[in-house]
Amino acid sequence: MKLEDDILIERFLKDELSSKEKTSFLERINLDADFKESFELEKQLFESLDDNSWNFIEDTNSSEVRGYESILRNQETLKIKQAIQEAQKDYQSANKPTKNWFLYLAAAVVIVLFSTLIFNTKSATNDELFAAYLQETDLMSLVDRGEYDSIFSVAQNSFDSQEYSQVVNSLSQLVDTINNSNAFIYLAISQIKLEDYSNAEETLNKLINSDLLDSQKGYWYKSLLYLKSNQLEKTKTELQRIVDSSFYKSSEAQELLKEIE
Repeated sequence: MKLEDDILIERFLKDELSSKEKTSFLERINLDADFKESFELEKQLFESLDDNSWNFIEDTNSSEVRGYESILRNQETLKIKQAIQEAQKDYQSANKPTKNWFLYLAAAVVIVLFSTLIFNTKSATNDELFAAYLQETDLMSLVDRGEYDSIFSVAQNSFDSQEYSQVVNSLSQLVDTINNSNAFIYLAISQIKLEDYSNAEETLNKLINSDLLDSQKGYWYKSLLYLKSNQLEKTKTELQRIVDSSFYKSSEAQELLKEIE
């Protein structure tokens, strides 16, 4: 597209044309298909780059946005937003015929794809929230170079390979005889993955009622257990307990409470 047409479209979008110029502009759109296509593309870019178009991201009370953030944690979103805002600054300050049209075209493509993803994303399901929050929870290595190291090594390898039945076989009889909070956690997660919710709850209750330093972690995993098994009232109760007592993962518990309300 000619630079003159680029400038003309920009002036139209900024409402800088006279009435006569606007009339001529609209007539050309109806007669010139290529010009119309260029106009539609730049119009989409112009509107998408406006700061107001990002309100749906900044509205943290939106259930759709909270669900999306839970899965992606919003890091890539922020990177894209920052990149586009930089492109916007360059675009708005470009007064010389040296504008890099391909830069803005690429930004437009990103915006279109990104907006499509955002607006077509439904609120995250309980399974998706469970997976997202579990993935963010740092699991310490099960191997502690102690008496049961060989058993723990087998269980760790099985867990990493998603062979959860093997983890249960290795740890189910062991947790009652040792003082290792990670053994309880690995066993409970494996039981949850196998949808053995009653035994997972029993495992976590044993951790909570133990005298281990990390016993309070049981409340967090118990809340995830209830979430995965669609017991939302119990999920809320456990999360509120974590928040009120400032237990392990209290900030995440507060965030998750908002997402499921």
